[in-house]
Amino acid sequence: MCMEDLKANPKALARELRDQLGVSAAHASELSRGIKTPSFDLAIKIEDALGIEPRWWRDNMREKEQ
Repeated sequence: MCMEDLKANPKALARELRDQLGVSAAHASELSRGIKTPSFDLAIKIEDALGIEPRWWRDNMREKEQ
């Protein structure tokens, strides 16, 4: 699945976070829905594995707040 598809589909993103990075199901769900942001170290691992740049998490969370 491409990066843009993952960004648009929280369930698919959560699945990839669990499968590729070993993130717990609860944490993956919170990250993918913009409830939480990853730590800096996790954001770098996500970028390496899935191609999602760290700044997207911050921007995604801001969108959810509006």
